[in-house]
Amino acid sequence: MRVNLRNGCTMKIKIFIFSIFIFTFISVYSRDSLKFNHIIDFSYSKYDFNYMQTKENFKFVQFKSDMQVFNIQYNYKILEFISIGGYGRIGRYQEEINEQIYDDSTQINTFNSLFYGSKNCWQYGLSSKIFLVPLFFKSNIPRFDLYVAGNFGLVSDFKNSYQNVFTKNDHFIDLSAKIGFSLYLFKKVGVFIEYGYSHNKYYSMYNWHYGFNYRF
Repeated sequence: MRVNLRNGCTMKIKIFIFSIFIFTFISVYSRDSLKFNHIIDFSYSKYDFNYMQTKENFKFVQFKSDMQVFNIQYNYKILEFISIGGYGRIGRYQEEINEQIYDDSTQINTFNSLFYGSKNCWQYGLSSKIFLVPLFFKSNIPRFDLYVAGNFGLVSDFKNSYQNVFTKNDHFIDLSAKIGFSLYLFKKVGVFIEYGYSHNKYYSMYNWHYGFNYRF
């Protein structure tokens, strides 16, 4: 009986100490009085998609898939809860171009591979964020942020000269809307995660973004 009481008392002490630690952590982070207007984000994301286009009634077929994107973004806070800025990304995807050849004598279609490999495209445009936490902590800038974000820009897809079947250079609109969470482990450096919807000529899909940010 004494052993059980001792174990119960020890557990209560541990819970009490842990509760004090959590309360102190939240209090310190929510009372950080430093103010930062400039934010730079570095992130990575992956798009699992399949895109196809054809030329000359399916004589030439182009496939694109599985793009990895590295992003840098800068935002400036014009108000406590609104920022505007711009972004630049480089995306690397898989591409395959085939030529369909029909043999009259055998009446069989065969495919001749014109290109297969990895290609790059550039993405760039304007960005904006609406920060939700400052609406609840008006007198300070805490160590964490919950926000909604939107991007409006272009994708530039450049072709090599030997790939003359399809348009050499392609430019089209890129749109996205996300919700994100940032946690500043240090006063100026933090990590973040975002989940959102992206739409352009290649894909319309939801995906995750991971990275770290620097504010000053």
